[in-house]
Amino acid sequence: MSYDKICIATGSLAKKMKTSIPGADAKHVYTLRTHKDQESIKKQAAEVTQGIAIIGSSFIGSESASALKMQYKDKFEIHLIG
Repeated sequence: MSYDKICIATGSLAKKMKTSIPGADAKHVYTLRTHKDQESIKKQAAEVTQGIAIIGSSFIGSESASALKMQYKDKFEIHLIG
């Protein structure tokens, strides 16, 4: 595939869960949008023993699930919810 220019448009705003959903404001619920968000998630992932659920199967959600699986193998389950 060849091209002169490319634009990768992955979205502009992360959708946050509505606070009316039970648990939406729990301590370990993260929104991934910035490098700081990523660092917080990576820090917490190191302490996971049971599993992680990623809500959103777009590019960022899918890449997050893939990166966690590659790093932690079978240490815990990773659920990608679309």
